[in-house]
Amino acid sequence: MDHGPQNAAALARRAHTTPQALTRPLSALVEAGVLERTPNPHDGRKYVLIISASGWTLLREDAAPRDAWLAAGLADLTDAERDLLGIAARLLDDLARRPGGE
Repeated sequence: MDHGPQNAAALARRAHTTPQALTRPLSALVEAGVLERTPNPHDGRKYVLIISASGWTLLREDAAPRDAWLAAGLADLTDAERDLLGIAARLLDDLARRPGGE
């Protein structure tokens, strides 16, 4: 969902699955208030999913311990090691953007 509002088909492509496989999980997230369904601005007969305010809160709370762990670990690295991690991260991002990578 980091790519803005999306329909189930787009989410399924990114997850390498089918929209049908996501029907129940997405419906459960909508019912729980984590996601919201809104009309597709390009086709009012369809809908897109967006992360709700409470969904963003849950994501931040879930990520906080990992963010703290990572920040502590990065603080122990040298400048050269952090630079090397930055290069590796860019290479991994490039790989992920290749066809079949997302």
